[in-house]
Amino acid sequence: MNAEPANVLPWQNALWEKLTALHRDQRLPHALLLSGAPGVGKRQFASALARYLLCQTPGAGACGHCKSCQLYDRGTHPDAVWVTPEETGKAIRIDQIRELNHFLSEAAQQGGYRVSVIYPAEEMNINAANALLKALEEPGERTLFVLVSEIPGRMLATIRSRCQLYPVELPPENQALGWLQDQVEDAQTCRLLLGLAGGAPVRALELHQRDGLEQRRQWLKALAQVASGKLGAVDLAATWMKLELVELLDWWLAFMADLIRHQQAGEAVTLANLDARSLVPKFAARASGARLFDFRDKIQDYRLQLLSKANPNKQLLLEDLLLQWSLLFRNER
Repeated sequence: MNAEPANVLPWQNALWEKLTALHRDQRLPHALLLSGAPGVGKRQFASALARYLLCQTPGAGACGHCKSCQLYDRGTHPDAVWVTPEETGKAIRIDQIRELNHFLSEAAQQGGYRVSVIYPAEEMNINAANALLKALEEPGERTLFVLVSEIPGRMLATIRSRCQLYPVELPPENQALGWLQDQVEDAQTCRLLLGLAGGAPVRALELHQRDGLEQRRQWLKALAQVASGKLGAVDLAATWMKLELVELLDWWLAFMADLIRHQQAGEAVTLANLDARSLVPKFAARASGARLFDFRDKIQDYRLQLLSKANPNKQLLLEDLLLQWSLLFRNER
Protein backbone atom coordinates (compact mmCIF):
# COMPACT_ATOMS: atom_id res chain seq x y z
CA MET A 1 0.00 0.00 0.00
CA ASN A 2 1.41 3.36 -1.03
CA ALA A 3 0.51 5.57 1.93
CA GLU A 4 0.76 9.35 2.07
CA PRO A 5 2.11 11.41 4.99
CA ALA A 6 -0.66 12.27 7.45
CA ASN A 7 -0.62 15.46 9.51
CA VAL A 8 2.69 16.63 8.05
CA LEU A 9 2.39 20.33 7.40
CA PRO A 10 3.54 21.66 4.02
CA TRP A 11 6.63 23.45 5.34
CA GLN A 12 7.74 20.22 7.08
CA ASN A 13 7.99 18.10 3.93
CA ALA A 14 11.76 18.42 3.54
CA LEU A 15 12.37 17.40 7.16
CA TRP A 16 9.89 14.55 6.78
CA GLU A 17 11.65 13.23 3.71
CA LYS A 18 15.01 13.44 5.45
CA LEU A 19 13.92 11.46 8.51
CA THR A 20 11.91 8.84 6.65
CA ALA A 21 14.89 8.30 4.31
CA LEU A 22 17.10 7.72 7.36
CA HIS A 23 14.56 5.21 8.62
CA ARG A 24 14.47 3.34 5.31
CA ASP A 25 18.27 3.19 5.34
CA GLN A 26 18.20 1.97 8.96
CA ARG A 27 20.16 5.05 10.06
CA LEU A 28 17.47 6.83 12.08
CA PRO A 29 18.96 8.10 15.38
CA HIS A 30 17.49 6.75 18.60
CA ALA A 31 16.87 10.26 19.96
CA LEU A 32 15.67 13.35 18.11
CA LEU A 33 15.32 16.89 19.40
CA LEU A 34 12.71 18.87 17.46
CA SER A 35 13.11 22.56 18.23
CA GLY A 36 11.35 25.63 16.94
CA ALA A 37 9.11 28.57 17.66
CA PRO A 38 5.74 28.09 19.38
CA GLY A 39 3.03 27.22 16.90
CA VAL A 40 5.22 25.99 14.06
CA GLY A 41 3.84 22.44 14.23
CA LYS A 42 6.46 20.50 16.20
CA ARG A 43 3.96 18.33 18.07
CA GLN A 44 2.08 17.50 14.89
CA PHE A 45 5.32 16.44 13.27
CA ALA A 46 6.33 14.30 16.26
CA SER A 47 2.93 12.62 16.23
CA ALA A 48 3.07 11.94 12.49
CA LEU A 49 6.54 10.43 12.87
CA ALA A 50 5.45 8.19 15.75
CA ARG A 51 2.42 7.02 13.76
CA TYR A 52 4.62 6.29 10.74
CA LEU A 53 7.17 4.26 12.70
CA LEU A 54 4.46 2.19 14.37
CA CYS A 55 2.48 1.59 11.15
CA GLN A 56 2.46 -1.98 9.87
CA THR A 57 2.27 -1.01 6.16
CA PRO A 58 3.93 2.39 5.77
CA GLY A 59 4.60 4.10 2.47
CA ALA A 60 5.48 7.79 2.28
CA GLY A 61 3.69 7.99 5.61
CA ALA A 62 1.52 5.86 7.87
CA CYS A 63 -1.21 3.95 6.03
CA GLY A 64 -3.96 5.11 8.39
CA HIS A 65 -5.83 1.78 8.09
CA CYS A 66 -3.85 -0.96 9.81
CA LYS A 67 -4.46 -2.07 13.39
CA SER A 68 -1.46 -0.06 14.58
CA CYS A 69 -2.70 3.17 12.99
CA GLN A 70 -6.17 2.64 14.43
CA LEU A 71 -4.74 2.09 17.91
CA TYR A 72 -2.57 5.17 17.58
CA ASP A 73 -5.44 7.34 16.35
CA ARG A 74 -7.50 6.27 19.39
CA GLY A 75 -4.63 7.08 21.71
CA THR A 76 -4.36 3.48 22.89
CA HIS A 77 -1.26 2.19 21.09
CA PRO A 78 0.70 0.15 23.66
CA ASP A 79 4.07 1.04 22.12
CA ALA A 80 3.63 4.82 22.09
CA VAL A 81 3.99 7.03 25.15
CA TRP A 82 3.65 10.82 25.44
CA VAL A 83 5.22 12.44 28.50
CA THR A 84 3.85 15.91 29.27
CA PRO A 85 3.37 17.96 32.45
CA GLU A 86 0.43 16.72 34.49
CA GLU A 87 -0.77 20.32 34.87
CA THR A 88 -0.25 23.37 32.68
CA GLY A 89 2.75 25.33 33.85
CA LYS A 90 4.11 22.49 35.96
CA ALA A 91 7.29 20.47 35.48
CA ILE A 92 7.67 16.96 34.12
CA ARG A 93 8.47 14.96 37.27
CA ILE A 94 10.84 12.08 37.96
CA ASP A 95 7.94 9.67 38.55
CA GLN A 96 6.78 10.23 34.97
CA ILE A 97 10.25 9.41 33.61
CA ARG A 98 10.44 6.34 35.82
CA GLU A 99 7.17 5.14 34.29
CA LEU A 100 8.65 5.80 30.86
CA ASN A 101 11.76 3.79 31.75
CA HIS A 102 9.55 0.90 32.87
CA PHE A 103 7.72 1.06 29.54
CA LEU A 104 11.06 0.95 27.71
CA SER A 105 12.24 -2.07 29.70
CA GLU A 106 9.49 -4.23 28.18
CA ALA A 107 9.31 -5.67 24.68
CA ALA A 108 7.19 -3.89 22.07
CA GLN A 109 3.72 -5.42 22.19
CA GLN A 110 3.17 -4.99 18.44
CA GLY A 111 6.62 -6.31 17.59
CA GLY A 112 7.92 -3.05 16.08
CA TYR A 113 9.16 0.26 17.40
CA ARG A 114 8.65 1.74 20.83
CA VAL A 115 8.22 5.52 20.57
CA SER A 116 8.22 8.07 23.37
CA VAL A 117 7.51 11.77 22.83
CA ILE A 118 8.52 14.19 25.58
CA TYR A 119 6.94 17.65 25.35
CA PRO A 120 7.94 20.27 26.29
CA ALA A 121 11.31 18.68 26.99
CA GLU A 122 12.65 21.79 28.72
CA GLU A 123 10.03 21.31 31.42
CA MET A 124 11.72 18.22 32.87
CA ASN A 125 12.97 19.06 36.34
CA ILE A 126 16.56 18.18 37.18
CA ASN A 127 15.68 14.81 38.70
CA ALA A 128 13.53 13.84 35.73
CA ALA A 129 16.26 14.86 33.28
CA ASN A 130 18.87 12.82 35.15
CA ALA A 131 16.52 9.81 35.18
CA LEU A 132 16.17 10.07 31.41
CA LEU A 133 19.93 10.07 30.79
CA LYS A 134 20.42 6.35 31.38
CA ALA A 135 17.61 5.46 28.97
CA LEU A 136 19.13 7.73 26.33
CA GLU A 137 22.50 6.05 26.80
CA GLU A 138 21.06 2.51 26.59
CA PRO A 139 17.91 2.83 24.45
CA GLY A 140 17.52 -0.75 23.28
CA GLU A 141 16.65 -1.85 19.77
CA ARG A 142 13.95 -0.12 17.70
CA THR A 143 13.41 2.56 20.29
CA LEU A 144 12.92 6.22 19.45
CA PHE A 145 12.86 9.22 21.75
CA VAL A 146 11.38 12.41 20.30
CA LEU A 147 12.07 15.41 22.52
CA VAL A 148 10.12 18.51 21.50
CA SER A 149 11.27 21.90 22.75
CA GLU A 150 10.73 25.60 22.22
CA ILE A 151 13.67 26.53 24.48
CA PRO A 152 16.31 23.80 24.11
CA GLY A 153 18.83 25.99 25.91
CA ARG A 154 16.93 25.29 29.14
CA MET A 155 17.56 21.55 28.79
CA LEU A 156 20.54 19.81 30.37
CA ALA A 157 23.52 19.88 28.03
CA THR A 158 23.97 16.15 28.64
CA ILE A 159 20.43 15.54 27.36
CA ARG A 160 20.94 17.71 24.27
CA SER A 161 24.23 16.02 23.45
CA ARG A 162 22.54 12.62 23.27
CA CYS A 163 19.97 13.79 20.72
CA GLN A 164 20.29 14.79 17.10
CA LEU A 165 18.87 18.29 16.65
CA TYR A 166 16.35 18.89 13.87
CA PRO A 167 14.97 22.45 13.77
CA VAL A 168 11.37 22.89 12.63
CA GLU A 169 11.60 26.20 10.81
CA LEU A 170 9.00 28.92 10.31
CA PRO A 171 7.62 28.71 6.77
CA PRO A 172 7.94 31.52 4.21
CA GLU A 173 5.15 34.07 4.63
CA ASN A 174 3.42 33.19 1.35
CA GLN A 175 3.31 29.50 2.23
CA ALA A 176 2.06 30.24 5.75
CA LEU A 177 -0.65 32.56 4.47
CA GLY A 178 -1.74 30.03 1.84
CA TRP A 179 -2.10 27.26 4.43
CA LEU A 180 -3.88 29.53 6.88
CA GLN A 181 -6.28 30.90 4.28
CA ASP A 182 -7.44 27.36 3.48
CA GLN A 183 -8.89 27.30 6.99
CA VAL A 184 -9.73 30.91 7.81
CA GLU A 185 -10.59 32.13 4.27
CA ASP A 186 -10.43 35.90 4.79
CA ALA A 187 -7.03 37.03 3.53
CA GLN A 188 -6.86 40.19 5.66
CA THR A 189 -7.70 38.26 8.81
CA CYS A 190 -5.05 35.67 7.94
CA ARG A 191 -2.40 38.35 7.58
CA LEU A 192 -3.35 39.86 10.93
CA LEU A 193 -3.38 36.46 12.67
CA LEU A 194 -0.02 35.47 11.22
CA GLY A 195 1.55 38.75 12.29
CA LEU A 196 0.26 38.36 15.84
CA ALA A 197 1.59 34.79 15.92
CA GLY A 198 5.09 35.80 14.89
CA GLY A 199 4.81 34.01 11.56
CA ALA A 200 3.84 30.66 13.13
CA PRO A 201 0.80 29.32 11.22
CA VAL A 202 -0.41 26.78 13.78
CA ARG A 203 -0.28 29.40 16.51
CA ALA A 204 -2.20 31.78 14.23
CA LEU A 205 -4.91 29.19 13.66
CA GLU A 206 -5.20 28.47 17.38
CA LEU A 207 -5.57 32.21 18.00
CA HIS A 208 -8.43 32.30 15.50
CA GLN A 209 -10.14 29.22 16.95
CA ARG A 210 -10.23 30.61 20.47
CA ASP A 211 -11.52 34.00 19.31
CA GLY A 212 -8.19 35.62 20.03
CA LEU A 213 -8.88 38.64 17.83
CA GLU A 214 -11.75 39.66 20.08
CA GLN A 215 -9.44 39.20 23.06
CA ARG A 216 -6.95 41.43 21.26
CA ARG A 217 -9.63 44.07 20.63
CA GLN A 218 -10.46 44.16 24.33
CA TRP A 219 -6.75 44.27 25.22
CA LEU A 220 -6.06 47.27 22.98
CA LYS A 221 -9.15 49.05 24.29
CA ALA A 222 -7.98 48.50 27.88
CA LEU A 223 -4.49 49.83 27.10
CA ALA A 224 -6.03 53.00 25.72
CA GLN A 225 -8.25 53.39 28.80
CA VAL A 226 -5.31 53.00 31.19
CA ALA A 227 -3.24 55.48 29.20
CA SER A 228 -6.05 58.05 29.38
CA GLY A 229 -6.68 57.46 33.09
CA LYS A 230 -10.17 56.01 32.54
CA LEU A 231 -9.20 52.61 33.94
CA GLY A 232 -7.01 51.81 36.94
CA ALA A 233 -3.93 49.59 36.73
CA VAL A 234 -4.93 47.45 39.71
CA ASP A 235 -8.43 46.76 38.41
CA LEU A 236 -7.19 45.82 34.96
CA ALA A 237 -4.38 43.64 36.34
CA ALA A 238 -6.95 41.52 38.19
CA THR A 239 -8.84 40.98 34.93
CA TRP A 240 -5.70 40.13 32.95
CA MET A 241 -4.72 37.44 35.46
CA LYS A 242 -7.09 35.15 33.53
CA LEU A 243 -5.06 35.52 30.32
CA GLU A 244 -1.97 33.69 29.10
CA LEU A 245 0.63 36.13 30.38
CA VAL A 246 3.55 35.21 28.12
CA GLU A 247 1.34 35.70 25.07
CA LEU A 248 0.09 39.00 26.47
CA LEU A 249 3.66 40.21 26.96
CA ASP A 250 4.54 39.08 23.43
CA TRP A 251 1.68 41.24 22.14
CA TRP A 252 2.89 44.14 24.23
CA LEU A 253 6.48 43.81 23.01
CA ALA A 254 5.32 43.82 19.39
CA PHE A 255 3.15 46.86 20.08
CA MET A 256 6.07 48.70 21.68
CA ALA A 257 8.23 47.89 18.65
CA ASP A 258 5.61 49.52 16.42
CA LEU A 259 5.53 52.63 18.63
CA ILE A 260 9.30 52.95 18.48
CA ARG A 261 9.43 52.37 14.72
CA HIS A 262 6.69 54.95 14.16
CA GLN A 263 8.57 57.54 16.21
CA GLN A 264 11.69 56.93 14.15
CA ALA A 265 10.20 56.55 10.67
CA GLY A 266 6.76 58.16 10.87
CA GLU A 267 3.97 57.16 8.52
CA ALA A 268 6.39 55.32 6.22
CA VAL A 269 6.80 52.47 8.71
CA THR A 270 5.12 49.12 8.08
CA LEU A 271 3.24 48.15 11.23
CA ALA A 272 3.25 44.63 12.61
CA ASN A 273 0.07 45.29 14.63
CA LEU A 274 -2.38 45.77 11.79
CA ASP A 275 -5.30 45.99 14.22
CA ALA A 276 -3.72 48.99 15.97
CA ARG A 277 -3.19 51.34 13.03
CA SER A 278 -5.20 54.13 14.65
CA LEU A 279 -3.61 53.76 18.09
CA VAL A 280 0.07 53.64 17.20
CA PRO A 281 0.41 57.26 15.95
CA LYS A 282 -1.54 58.58 18.95
CA PHE A 283 0.56 56.75 21.52
CA ALA A 284 3.84 57.38 19.71
CA ALA A 285 3.16 61.13 19.76
CA ARG A 286 2.57 61.22 23.53
CA ALA A 287 5.64 59.43 24.95
CA SER A 288 9.36 60.10 24.73
CA GLY A 289 11.52 57.63 22.85
CA ALA A 290 13.75 56.96 25.86
CA ARG A 291 10.76 55.97 27.98
CA LEU A 292 9.44 53.67 25.28
CA PHE A 293 12.77 51.85 25.13
CA ASP A 294 12.93 51.55 28.93
CA PHE A 295 9.39 50.23 29.13
CA ARG A 296 10.03 47.71 26.35
CA ASP A 297 13.06 46.45 28.30
CA LYS A 298 10.93 46.07 31.43
CA ILE A 299 8.39 43.96 29.56
CA GLN A 300 11.20 41.78 28.21
CA ASP A 301 12.67 41.32 31.71
CA TYR A 302 9.31 40.22 33.11
CA ARG A 303 8.75 37.89 30.16
CA LEU A 304 12.09 36.19 30.84
CA GLN A 305 11.16 35.82 34.50
CA LEU A 306 7.95 34.04 33.54
CA LEU A 307 9.76 31.72 31.14
CA SER A 308 12.54 30.96 33.62
CA LYS A 309 10.03 29.63 36.16
CA ALA A 310 11.28 32.18 38.69
CA ASN A 311 7.63 32.22 39.81
CA PRO A 312 7.15 35.99 40.07
CA ASN A 313 3.98 37.37 41.62
CA LYS A 314 1.90 37.74 38.46
CA GLN A 315 -0.58 40.17 39.96
CA LEU A 316 2.19 42.53 41.05
CA LEU A 317 3.96 42.08 37.73
CA LEU A 318 0.89 43.21 35.81
CA GLU A 319 0.14 46.05 38.20
CA ASP A 320 3.69 47.36 37.83
CA LEU A 321 3.60 47.17 34.03
CA LEU A 322 0.22 48.86 33.79
CA LEU A 323 1.23 51.61 36.21
CA GLN A 324 4.41 52.25 34.23
CA TRP A 325 2.36 52.21 31.02
CA SER A 326 0.08 54.94 32.34
CA LEU A 327 3.10 57.03 33.39
CA LEU A 328 4.46 56.93 29.83
CA PHE A 329 1.72 59.28 28.71
CA ARG A 330 1.80 61.93 31.40
CA ASN A 331 2.58 65.41 30.14
CA GLU A 332 5.67 65.81 32.31
CA ARG A 333 8.50 63.97 30.56
